[in-house]
Amino acid sequence: IWTMTHYASKSLGTIFTDLATPNNHPLHSLAVKIFFSDSFFSLRLPALLAGICVPLLAGLLAWRLLKDKLAALLALALCAFNGGLVHYSQTARGYSMQTLFVLLAAFALFGLEESKHKRWLMPAGFLISALAAVLTIPSGIVFIGPIALVWLLLNIDRKDLRKWAAAELPVLISFCAFGVFCLAWYGVNYAKFKAGQSFGDSVCAPLPFLKFLWSRLWEISGILWILAFLPLAFKETRKV
Repeated sequence: IWTMTHYASKSLGTIFTDLATPNNHPLHSLAVKIFFSDSFFSLRLPALLAGICVPLLAGLLAWRLLKDKLAALLALALCAFNGGLVHYSQTARGYSMQTLFVLLAAFALFGLEESKHKRWLMPAGFLISALAAVLTIPSGIVFIGPIALVWLLLNIDRKDLRKWAAAELPVLISFCAFGVFCLAWYGVNYAKFKAGQSFGDSVCAPLPFLKFLWSRLWEISGILWILAFLPLAFKETRKV
C-alpha cells in the first residue's frame, strides 16, 4: 500500500529521486506502476515473479560453477526454503528483485564463460544486472562489488597483464561503466541517502557491522547452513 500510494502512483522523476527514506525501491516501484491494476495480487506480482526465479537461478548458477547435481539442488533448496526470501516474495517490496539481479550479475560473469558469445554477453549481462540491482535498492553495490572482485582475482593474469586486459576488455569496461554510474548515482543523491540513515541499525564501525552481519545471516538462514555442512561430518576420509 505504501509503495503504491507514495511512489508507484507518482511520476518517473519522483520514483527515481524520492530516496530520503528506505521505503522506496525505485525499480520495484516502477514495476508496480507498470503491472498494477486493481488487485493486491498485481501489486505483489513483480516481487512474486522475482522470488520464483531466484531459487531456479541459484541452482543453475551452482550447476554451471560446480557441475554437480547435489550442489545445484542444495543451492535451489537453500533459496526455496529461506524464510526471508519467501517472505519478501509475497510482499510488495524490492528485495526479491534485487536478489534476482545480483544472481544474474554473478551468472553473467561465472555462468557464461563457456558461451560462444561470452565476449559481449558477459559484460552486457553483468552491467545490466548490476545497474538493476543498484536501482532497485541502493545497497546493491555491497553485493555487486565483491562479485566483480572475485571474478578479477580468479581470472587476472599477473604474468602478462596487458595481454589479459586486452582479452577481457569488454568485461573491464563494464566494470568501469558500473563504477562511473555508482559515483554519479550516489553522488547526486548523497544528501537523500544520508537522510535515510536515520532509519534502521547503525553499522558505522567495524564491530557493530560484524555483529549486525552475523545476526542477519543467522536470522535468515542459520539452520540451513548447519544442515548444509552436516553431511561433512559423515563423509568418509579417503585412504591414499
